[in-house]
Amino acid sequence: MRSTPKSSYYKDFDDVALAPVLKKQNILYRNYKNEFGARQENKAFYNARGYLDFEVFSKSQQFLEGIKKIKKAQEMGHVVCLMCAEKDPINCHRTIMIAHNLDKAGFHVSHILANEQLCEQNEIDKRLLDKFFPNRRQISLLEESTDEEKLEKAYQLKNEEIGFRLEDEE
Repeated sequence: MRSTPKSSYYKDFDDVALAPVLKKQNILYRNYKNEFGARQENKAFYNARGYLDFEVFSKSQQFLEGIKKIKKAQEMGHVVCLMCAEKDPINCHRTIMIAHNLDKAGFHVSHILANEQLCEQNEIDKRLLDKFFPNRRQISLLEESTDEEKLEKAYQLKNEEIGFRLEDEE
């Protein structure tokens, strides 16, 4: 799923190292870089500030094809795991772009933390709201946005923090 299935830091997770290990355990390895990668070649998916706009990309045909592939895999009885080296899932595009959209599409999404505990997507939602809207429970005469609107804004703000920037390639 990584745009480049190689790592300078985690060689065990390079596709050439990982795929054979998984195969021995009867686990299929698939790379969905075109469907879900954080670095997309099509510049139309990047906003004016130069970073990958997760909201725009998540509406693309290729992203939606990835969702269909995951749905089909589940219908065939497979458990789908999207891997990441981030210690905290809130800092990973898989959580902010992919898992968020899977959750909205009705999939059950759990994140496995470093301590082997599970974190549900709604816990990520709460953390994002707490980070970007810590005073949202205070009464305001000027506040007109709903919790759902705040949550979408929080995802956009996190996208701005972690989205791949075209300048990073240069």
